[in-house]
Amino acid sequence: MPQYKESVREAGQWLVRRLRRAGLENVQMLRTEGLPAVFAQWTRAPADAPTLLIYGHYDVQPIYIHHIDQWPNQPFDPKIEDGEFLGRGVDDNKGNLLMALQAVEAYLKTEELPVNVKFLIEAEEETGSANLAQLLRRKRKLLAADLAVSTDGGQISATQGGIPISMRGRVSFDLEAVTASHDAHSGFVGGSVPNAVHALLSVLSSLHLPNGSIAVEGFYDGVRDISDEDRQDISAFPFDEDSEAASLGLKSHYGEEGYSTLERRWLRPSLEIVGGRLVTEPYRMPKDSLGNRAAAKVLKEVMGNDVLWYMEGHSVACSNQFREYLGILTTQFGFGIPDYQAQSEMDGACRNDERLSVATFHRGRRAWAMLLHEIAVQSGLPSGHPVPCMPSAEEDK
Repeated sequence: MPQYKESVREAGQWLVRRLRRAGLENVQMLRTEGLPAVFAQWTRAPADAPTLLIYGHYDVQPIYIHHIDQWPNQPFDPKIEDGEFLGRGVDDNKGNLLMALQAVEAYLKTEELPVNVKFLIEAEEETGSANLAQLLRRKRKLLAADLAVSTDGGQISATQGGIPISMRGRVSFDLEAVTASHDAHSGFVGGSVPNAVHALLSVLSSLHLPNGSIAVEGFYDGVRDISDEDRQDISAFPFDEDSEAASLGLKSHYGEEGYSTLERRWLRPSLEIVGGRLVTEPYRMPKDSLGNRAAAKVLKEVMGNDVLWYMEGHSVACSNQFREYLGILTTQFGFGIPDYQAQSEMDGACRNDERLSVATFHRGRRAWAMLLHEIAVQSGLPSGHPVPCMPSAEEDK
């Protein structure tokens, strides 16, 4: 929302001050054609240590005026209530970003970091990262790294860790129908001239067949087959189809015949009619990348069970663009609980009454400190640099 651009800039300026206080170096705002990104680094790790690019974003979803009364507390006046942080951005992405920042800070206060670290925190993720690619091309040398870890993500549940390895991606476009050269009164000419709304309805109703498949010629060309490994990962994912349908007010899910709900959602293309315009690319990465190996080991320790590998129906621009412009893979390492685990229609990262549990915040900070250590270990470096104790929340108000 344009009226909040200056408030977003203020959040970026706060981040600059906070990163400097943490001990990061070369802290600066990187100009784009839109809102600036924030950069910081510490690159004095031991020889042969990898460089980790930590990604996050400091913009948030807006609060529409007709939703303000659905927030028990003011959305930009954060509170702790019943063991949860409440407020816009406490999960997506400020709370998760702060976990990574505090972990880096804890190392710098006690020991040197075991790896080199760079932060790239953008301000346009919620509007599709329109200027990220241009920034990556222009600042390729400054942002060079061996791997990336994104704070913009979540866990499967409060007790189950997971790492996404695939995103479906999106390609969007606007469709317009023009008949007469100007508006005409239906009372005078109705039934005798073509109606643009009728034309649109005719086109839109022809997009799908009765069996749920997409009728557009060539739409499925190039779609990869679902592998046995994909189906094993899906079968291990804790998805209660009936409960989700009930929470959405549905009698049952719907979609392309011959595929399960998660197969349709994660691995088959869909054709939707929505508002807005967005183009992001599909993304897939191997499970055994450096970031994934380190994250899986840490999540097993902090969550108490093996990590689950899963796929997502949406997309995040940074993952594909980091691979294209920086040549690196991105691991998601966030700790919020996604919308499908919401306890009510008010919960979830982007919904009204956004929340993040205090226990999850502390678990995430500790996990980030462990991750920095584990990336060094997985890179074959000596296992020195003990994981520091994290400061209490009261020490970082």
